[in-house]
Amino acid sequence: MTDPNFETLLRSPLDDESESNGWGSAVLGLVGGGVAVVGLSFILGLWTTPTGATSTSPATDTLSSATNESVEAANRYPDGFTDVGGSVAMKPVAVVTGDTGFIVSFATAAGRGTDPATTPDPLGGRWQIESVDGSVASTTQLIYDRRHTGVIGAEFSGYPSEGDVIRMTERWDPGERAASLEVPFTGTPFSTTGAPELDFGNGVTLRLNRLELGRHLGQIAWSLSGASRQGGVAAFDVEIVNNEGESVGAYRSMPIPREPATAGDVGLFWDRGFNVHPDEGSVVRITATVMLVSPQSVDVVFELDSVPSGN
Repeated sequence: MTDPNFETLLRSPLDDESESNGWGSAVLGLVGGGVAVVGLSFILGLWTTPTGATSTSPATDTLSSATNESVEAANRYPDGFTDVGGSVAMKPVAVVTGDTGFIVSFATAAGRGTDPATTPDPLGGRWQIESVDGSVASTTQLIYDRRHTGVIGAEFSGYPSEGDVIRMTERWDPGERAASLEVPFTGTPFSTTGAPELDFGNGVTLRLNRLELGRHLGQIAWSLSGASRQGGVAAFDVEIVNNEGESVGAYRSMPIPREPATAGDVGLFWDRGFNVHPDEGSVVRITATVMLVSPQSVDVVFELDSVPSGN
């Protein structure tokens, strides 16, 4: 895939979307559209390994095998992607400037021979920009696009100059943990009393600072303790159970990407039809699934001069 073709992908098909999610997220959405095509081609095996000529000579077979292994290693990721460890690679695909800073959008790709469905995307990382004048500045925040997972924006203050490079110093691997608890349910509107905690083991707990349930929507305010300084990404299933132990229905977390944190607010929605009322239940069963950040040190440099840019 050539750069002009890739840039064409960046310009379509989302240019005409009327919904705006800020200048950062909008561009990330366009980037994700192109990356989706790259990832699909990769999964379908379009990055294949050329095979050598067939021979009955054992020496030739050995040489052919060694050559194939070398080509396979070289083609482990799509062109332009750099191995950052953890069976994933990343590539800067756009640089977008705003009023007070700029965003470098990174796409991720799973390694060749790895099932992308079982290789979770990194939850983020730490980057720094190293200018030609010798100055170094770290990211001010990470930006995630809700339409395209696997695309992460690293935001910096100021503006990039020719010759600047981005250095990735830390990769945030996800470590999934889950825990549940039950509390009595008295009907909607409902709110918890106190601040129940879910124990994930190894000293990591999640506190439910607030749980509110309405007829079709709800809200959870949570906080993590005992986790790394980056925290994690939390998702919730809030099941309503009746006196017979049967499930009446459940509230689910709003399916939007979130930046890892040690505290947050999550919206909930009722996953059953309007003809089923949560008030038929008597117990609230809360299951929290947290992708805890597991920081891994890396040292990967990305050149910016050849990355498409825009305003």
